[in-house]
Amino acid sequence: MLLRIGSRDRKAPPGWAGVDVIQTGQRVSARAIQMSGNVRKTPLGLNKIAFKQGLARSNVWPWAEYRVSTVMAIASQSILARIDGWGITAPNLQAALSDIVARAKDGTPFTVFTMNLDHLVKLRRSGDFRHAYKSANIVTADGAPVAWLARWQDRSIVRATGADLILPLAEAAAEARLPVFLFGTSASVMARAGRELSDRTDGLIDIAGTLAPSAVFDPQGAEADAAIEKIKASGAKLCFVALGAPKQEIFAERAREKGVACGFICIGAAIDFIAKEQIRAPEAMRNSGLEWLWRLASNPRRFAKRYADCAAVLFDLTVVAPMRARWPRTRGS
Repeated sequence: MLLRIGSRDRKAPPGWAGVDVIQTGQRVSARAIQMSGNVRKTPLGLNKIAFKQGLARSNVWPWAEYRVSTVMAIASQSILARIDGWGITAPNLQAALSDIVARAKDGTPFTVFTMNLDHLVKLRRSGDFRHAYKSANIVTADGAPVAWLARWQDRSIVRATGADLILPLAEAAAEARLPVFLFGTSASVMARAGRELSDRTDGLIDIAGTLAPSAVFDPQGAEADAAIEKIKASGAKLCFVALGAPKQEIFAERAREKGVACGFICIGAAIDFIAKEQIRAPEAMRNSGLEWLWRLASNPRRFAKRYADCAAVLFDLTVVAPMRARWPRTRGS
């Protein structure tokens, strides 16, 4: 782990666990770092650095400190729980919304993922997907099993899906005057979703643009780069990405790496639900963790293998992994 001071990268001391990079203007976890200087609080209880000179000190090792003439580095995102090694950072929908809006106002590139069992299946298979997840800024517990597993580590975590996120975030974006871009699915669905979001926000939302990729879209190819440039040119501060996993997360990470000053919110089928292209499960089924059963019944050919793979991963996490931990294999066996 490196601490960037001026143009030099130095190894951070042990007490800086969880710290990635400091950048002037970014938010900092008050629990991990103390900053002296012109510091003001944000609603989330995080500190916002607004100074050029000061002292950075680790709470864990008070003697480990750096005097800096120009603060270039410190941002930390606390991990509340890890599922199969992948971190969840947002305990609920409201926390995710507040963090997204704050980051969008700051104009920093960031990504938002919503973890479910299907993600965990694909994370075991795709290196590109793993690369995207390693850099994700905000991760919620989307699937009911993921939220259940996460609560064993942090009781504050509740389910927060992409479908639940899109409308409140659209309303928050409208209120904060943050332009939104819609990317994914088809042109007709995007148009209907844009009209619906406009109606839901009394015409206040600023749709900076919409774009539907081709059927052979490669999230790391030339078409993706052209889409990133279009999103950048639109001036959007938030982009709803609806390509399905892992394409949407890989695309979002590519855009973040290119430094687009926008938040890329990966929302899966949420735009289809808004446009009424697909019908979401009734609230009672969603609340009881049975949304998967609704989707399986609606399209068994598409979802049967997916949910079988998800069940296998869930069995591994809840039964096999604890057994391996309890009875580790002896060396050479």
